[in-house]
Formats: sequence, structure tokens, C-alpha cells
Amino acid sequence: KQAPAKKQAPAKKQAPAKKQAPAKKKVPPKAMTAKKKAAPKNKALKGGKFVISGALSMSKSAMNQKIAQFGGTSAATVNSAVTHLIVPAGAAMTNKMMDASQKNKFIVFEEFIDACIEAGSLLDAGDPSNSSLVMGSNSTAKVNNEALLLKKAKQEAKDLGFGVGAISTPAKPSGPQQERIDIMAQTPGVTAPKVPAFKLYAGGQPNFPDYNIVGNVVLQVTNIGNNNNKYYALELHERVPPAPSNGFRLFTHYGRTDDLATKGHDSGMKECRYYDSLEIAMAAYQKIYREKNS
Repeated sequence: KQAPAKKQAPAKKQAPAKKQAPAKKKVPPKAMTAKKKAAPKNKALKGGKFVISGALSMSKSAMNQKIAQFGGTSAATVNSAVTHLIVPAGAAMTNKMMDASQKNKFIVFEEFIDACIEAGSLLDAGDPSNSSLVMGSNSTAKVNNEALLLKKAKQEAKDLGFGVGAISTPAKPSGPQQERIDIMAQTPGVTAPKVPAFKLYAGGQPNFPDYNIVGNVVLQVTNIGNNNNKYYALELHERVPPAPSNGFRLFTHYGRTDDLATKGHDSGMKECRYYDSLEIAMAAYQKIYREKNS
């Protein structure tokens, strides 16, 4: 007998066809090139916080934008977080520079920023190889500069017995300068009252945000016989904006020139006195001038 025929298995249902993924768009070669160029970002100034003092080759806002573009940050005043103060080459002493020096911040030229960007990282301003980009920190460069000025002033003092010369003061205003007046002009009937003498940066002083220099002089007296070699700097400031009271400040800085050579600008005694009118401030200026010049 023939074996019964095997039942055929039911046909399997075919799975529905998978949808094809849409074809990837080809990126034009130019676009790929553009992406490659935009990828690396230069954060050369990352970790640096900068303050600007003086007129640079570009505006302050443009420099701040440049700093931000390369990863740095900016500040308006020299606070504890600030790392560098940017100044133009050949800058005279300003309040910000003095503040930066006291707080041991690096004072650098504008070229320092460009050098960092070119190097791709924040350069060490304390490295001697970068000395041409740096004015100084911790007063080092300033002391060297003052020592040269002092050497010249001492020679003038020996030749003349009395000299008037250049000395670093805390005083270069950021505002425009007014026309100089005759600081030694007579002020009949005006006498200078006794007012408090504040040490520079001491608390409790009248607000004096900015100022114009009305007059200044540096006196140096040398008596070689008794080794008496002293300087006395006077500066009269007019407050900006004007104020009805305490609108004029008389700044004095005095001490031994020997200390100036060894200790730098931080040596000597610095005091501020405040007056309500120009005439009274002039009378005080003249009184001190005549006393030290007698």
C-alpha cells in the first residue's frame, strides 16, 4: 500500500517590505571646508580678567570685545579677581596703575594681548622673555624707572642746591585737562583753615571719582654735608564732576629720596586734604610750598 500523502504546511505570510531610509544629502565640499575652519576656537585669554587704563589703539569697548572673543573677561576697576591692567606704551602713572601695583597685578601693554592670541594661550607676564610686553608687577619695573629719574634729579640737586624734577605721583586724571591757572597767584584775605589730613586710600574721605590737575610741583632739597636729601610733591586737584563742598583736594607726597630709590613709589608719606573752594585750596598749596621752599 502507498503511504498517505503528507499535508503541505500552510504558506508563511510575507513580512511587509521595510521602508527605505531617505537618502542622505551630500554636503558640498565648500560647506565641509567651512565647518572645518570654524571648529577650532582660540581661547588664548581664558583665565585672564583685564582692566583698561588710558587711550589704546582701539576704543575701550572694542578692546573689551576682543578680550571676550578670545575667552577673557573685563572689569571696570582693579578688584581682587583682575589679573592684568592694560596700558598704552609710555603711559604716565594713573590711579588704576597705582592700584594695580599695590594689589600686585600685572601691568601690560596692548601688544601683550596680541602676543597671547598669536601663541594661542595666556602668556606668563612674569616670564623675563615677555618683559617687552609688560610694564611691571609688584612695582619692579616702576622702581627701576624711578631709580633712573632719581639719579638724574640727584645730579640736578647737587648742581643747583635745589631742584624741581619729575616724580611718580598717584595723579594723572582720566578726564580732559583744563587750562592751567597761576597756582601761585595772590589770594588776598584768604587763609587756609586747618583740615584733616587723610592717608592715601584711608576710609572716610570725601567722594572724589575723577579730577583735573590744577597745579603740581616737586621740590627736592639736598644738603650733602648732613646727608639730607628729601623730596616734597604737591598736587592740587579739582573734582570732576564739581561739588559744592570738598570739591578741591591737595595731595602731598614726601620722604627721603634714598627710600624712593630702594622702596619705590610706595615709600614716603602720602596725604590728602580737602577744601570747598579753589581760593582756599590755592592758599593751602602756597602755604606748604613756601614752607618747604624756605
